[in-house]
Amino acid sequence: MIDNILHPLGMTHSQYLLAPPLPERLATGYLYQGGLYQSQPVDYWGDYPSSSLVATSADMARFMIAQLEYGCYGAACILRPETVAEMQLQQYAPHPQMDGHTYGFAEGTVNRQRQIGHSSAIRGFGRAFQFWGKRCEKIRLSDRSKEAAVKESKEEKRARLLGKAAQAIEAYLEWEEKNPEPDLTQIEEIALKLRKEFGQEIAQVAIEGQAMRVLVPGPKCSKCGEEMHYKGQKRTKVESRTGNLDVERGYYYCPKCRERIFPPGPTVEAA
Repeated sequence: MIDNILHPLGMTHSQYLLAPPLPERLATGYLYQGGLYQSQPVDYWGDYPSSSLVATSADMARFMIAQLEYGCYGAACILRPETVAEMQLQQYAPHPQMDGHTYGFAEGTVNRQRQIGHSSAIRGFGRAFQFWGKRCEKIRLSDRSKEAAVKESKEEKRARLLGKAAQAIEAYLEWEEKNPEPDLTQIEEIALKLRKEFGQEIAQVAIEGQAMRVLVPGPKCSKCGEEMHYKGQKRTKVESRTGNLDVERGYYYCPKCRERIFPPGPTVEAA
């Protein structure tokens, strides 16, 4: 944490407070009790590194700027843009119309504006930082035509398709051993069967590559015309000419009209 985040971002007044001695210039916390502000002792927490960080507001501002600038503060970059995009996307919600959680942040909605952030508190202190508005609706790269995506590499796709092709070849060779004198109809049946299975795998790879894209900006709601909210990746069935495909697609939701869509497919009926 220190080597990979605090030092690169220049957070020189931040450290983990795990045990005495106390750092210099540490502020004293107070609680209002009995009509007076009473100074409070320092709390020590043992769940490092998820807590116990003591920092100044200026240092935390550097971390927030890095979140808004796709992982970079000035020339220092601690995360890739696609990692920041994934980090700020909703990963869980108990219901599509409810706020949920991202990686490390909690969602909230105020005046129909999405916010993400995190709060913390010990005796005498309480703080929270929040990212507001359209900038947090999704990570927008400097070129709005670009797409933040987490996709298989060319090598990974090649290995996946070669593996499926090898399975098809092995299935044919086994069929040939069991059918030493097939007629034309049998040959056509095995050829069409294996072609269909391999074609489905190619279609699956292609659709998954499209499905992993986060549209920037999001699609417009077919009813109200407002930009729909990206709600993360969800599994869905896709009917294609090669057969039924089971893929993960970006899921978008309009809280105003309760419309849902899995681009580039058609809008689903309102919930």
